[in-house]
Amino acid sequence: MPVRIALLAGCVLTCLPLTLPAASLDDVRKLVAESLKPEDTEEPDSPARAKVLRDLLKGDLGLKSGEVAELRLDLAEALVDANDPEAAEKLVREIAAGAAPALRERIGLVAVAAWQKRWRRAQDPASILPAEDAVKDLGDCGPKAAARAQVAEAERLIALQAGARAARLAGDKNAAGPDPAGILARLDRALVLLRDGRADERVPVYALRLLAMERSGAKPDAIQAFLTEHASDPAAQMMGETAMTGGQKLVGQQAPKLAAKRLDGKPGNVDLATSAGKPVLVWFFTTWSDPCTLLAPVVQQLATDAPSQLQVVAVSLDNKDTVPRIPAWVERHGVTFPVIGDAIGWDTDLDDAWHVDAVPALILVTAAGKVAAVDLVAAPDQVAAKVATALGQPAAQPVKPPADVPFVP
Repeated sequence: MPVRIALLAGCVLTCLPLTLPAASLDDVRKLVAESLKPEDTEEPDSPARAKVLRDLLKGDLGLKSGEVAELRLDLAEALVDANDPEAAEKLVREIAAGAAPALRERIGLVAVAAWQKRWRRAQDPASILPAEDAVKDLGDCGPKAAARAQVAEAERLIALQAGARAARLAGDKNAAGPDPAGILARLDRALVLLRDGRADERVPVYALRLLAMERSGAKPDAIQAFLTEHASDPAAQMMGETAMTGGQKLVGQQAPKLAAKRLDGKPGNVDLATSAGKPVLVWFFTTWSDPCTLLAPVVQQLATDAPSQLQVVAVSLDNKDTVPRIPAWVERHGVTFPVIGDAIGWDTDLDDAWHVDAVPALILVTAAGKVAAVDLVAAPDQVAAKVATALGQPAAQPVKPPADVPFVP
């Protein structure tokens, strides 16, 4: 081991500030890595790396001032990893005061990372100031750091949006989340800031923007229109193949084959191909799912209100052990529409053909046999309106679900 590295190792082991022969930044970083045990790097929020760096920085390492600033940024990153974002933010501001332009981008990225860690552990994330505040006093940190701040703030707003939605489902009708348009605007600004960078840097931003669109209720055609609008961007092209779920890609296509025997105690089979001329609502469900039980009266009401305008077919994904319960389940919930299935649970090919990966699932097929809409499941008092909209009809009256069954979409 070279003498200077040996001396550095002694500094780490004894935690004493020493004046050492000149060492390179790479030497110091290698020493830090070698001094850490596997459990130090694997344990979440481990302070070990931050402690080693802090001890080293107490002495004169013989580094140039720019290298010392980089090592202090290493410490700031380690403090973020150690779940001490306040200390990281304080250190970043100290470094920024005299930092060279070459370090500005990294300074901004570390500051945003510390801000993210701070809001994620906050008891009230809504009280945290926007991510832009994490970098606004640090000088010009460049487009990449500015874009990261926009994306980080969008992530926080999406989380707040999800929290408000959960509160509404739990009964708090006054819970209001952030404005979806504001979230999309931030992500659009991030894409503009990153437009001259590598395409792979924009792909996560596109992915988050599409998620935000979906969470705000955007239909598959609106998502596709957004991708088409940005088709000249290689990053958008990368997202095109994976942007929509398999179910969303069914929209506008001929409905998959759907033919199976009845499981509701009545004889015969049902074949979707014989339903041409009338829209069909296909409901994938199981008898053991509470959300499915909660939607049963809603779907039944849809079947009862306009039988001449809409047919309903339920596809059971119950297995051989739970299929015998179906006739009693149908009687208990007053179900009058046919219930079909293969009686082999998720091993059936039906869920794969219709791209169903969770129940309940509601899919609307047009009178011409094409898929008109997917993802129609919502809170029980919103389902009828979504189906009516998909049918191009006035919104139906909401159906009040049983009060003793929670809805978890």
